[in-house]
Amino acid sequence: MEVDHGRLRVLLHRFGWAADRTGRVMTPPDDDAHDAGPGWVGPAFDAAAALPRQPSYGHTSTVLVCDDRPELREAISSALAGFPRFTVIGEASDGASCLRSVQDNPPDILILDVSMPGGGPPVARAVRSLHPTMHILVYSGRSDTRVQQDMLDAGADQYLLKTGRLGPLIHALDRATGR
Repeated sequence: MEVDHGRLRVLLHRFGWAADRTGRVMTPPDDDAHDAGPGWVGPAFDAAAALPRQPSYGHTSTVLVCDDRPELREAISSALAGFPRFTVIGEASDGASCLRSVQDNPPDILILDVSMPGGGPPVARAVRSLHPTMHILVYSGRSDTRVQQDMLDAGADQYLLKTGRLGPLIHALDRATGR
């Protein structure tokens, strides 16, 4: 497991702890720690274990990315890997594989492209009937208001235009989770 040392230092500092160069975690000296040496939690303490694991706190939302462009699916999946509150559980390139994935392993959030083969309102309607509480985020390059309204009428919760920037997508995903 790769450790983000900057994040680790911030987290440890928040709890009044510190880590030395080797990753051993130290606490401020207290009456209970005198036996182990001044301030040491102990050599067996793993610094990486100090990082909060969001799945154990129930904060991770699962995401299925459905788009016909493999480079876009890969870019979204790679970008979301940097946000522990989201876990990409699959990708699909057309309407049929999207519906199969939704049936086999339902995500919390579906990112759906309008223009992929077999996509559009029929997929949104089918997903909505299968999983009424699943959040459907349409992520499309089509700015036509009629297409947007058709997708929202079919059961989509949000319609977001592809801008090439990650910020609006993360913001929309956060809205989907109520953050």
